Amino acid sequence: NCDKYEPLYFERTPYFGDEVRTDGFWYHVSYSQYDWMSDWMNLYFLYRDGTFLMASAPHTTDPNEVTIDSISHQGYDYNNQRHWGLFKVEDGILQRTEWFWPGPGSGKALLYNYVIINDTCIKREGEDEYYYFYPFEYKPDSTIARQWIP
Repeated sequence: NCDKYEPLYFERTPYFGDEVRTDGFWYHVSYSQYDWMSDWMNLYFLYRDGTFLMASAPHTTDPNEVTIDSISHQGYDYNNQRHWGLFKVEDGILQRTEWFWPGPGSGKALLYNYVIINDTCIKREGEDEYYYFYPFEYKPDSTIARQWIP
């Protein structure tokens, strides 16, 4: 593997709060501007250990249609470091740090801030981008991320 990964912006710390929910996924609907490309949902699974898994649900904009199979085979690679990151919550802001990954040689650390509106809605700072919570029973296990994020 030739990718070089920068250190993330902060270290992993367990999340014990109740400002945001962790018993499902957070989603944002992305609408395609092209006829040949379908709309999809960006998904984030937050874990109490302070990690998150980034995934997507192609071909749907309805969280009721998301299944573990629809994301595990199309939207993410659970065994890939690039799909994992860290989050923390402080003073009404959810911070998320992850690695940039558009292609080989990537691995630059990125930091995003989200204003917590309530425990089921957050808004990315400086953007008109809202994420909503959806309860989901079948969260993938986060222990695999410890090989990249101690």
